[in-house]
Amino acid sequence: MLVYLDQNKWIQLAQIVYGKDKSPKSIQTLNEIRASLECGYVYPLSATHYQEFSRISNLGRRKRLGQVMWDYSQNKTIVSTEKIVVHEIETALSKYFPSIQPGKLELIGQGMANAFGR
Repeated sequence: MLVYLDQNKWIQLAQIVYGKDKSPKSIQTLNEIRASLECGYVYPLSATHYQEFSRISNLGRRKRLGQVMWDYSQNKTIVSTEKIVVHEIETALSKYFPSIQPGKLELIGQGMANAFGR
């Protein structure tokens, strides 16, 4: 199962992990996320996450958030938007032009280079 978290959800997750949010519902959510990782769920990052993360000027906050994003994404990232769009265009055109064969798209990869299409 692929679970995409918006940046504000990563921030909320970091607040739970570091004890800023100690509500029972939040602790339960954290425990369920940890259990889901053990069951093979994937919480990938995207290029947008890296871009938004880079704007955080408070080094302590940035370090804590980065650690949570690293731990829970397990360095898994969604392929770049450019590669997704190219694949979708090729797929659509292949229905009308049989000579066009869309390449294989690996939606999930590893690291920042994957997220930025490098």
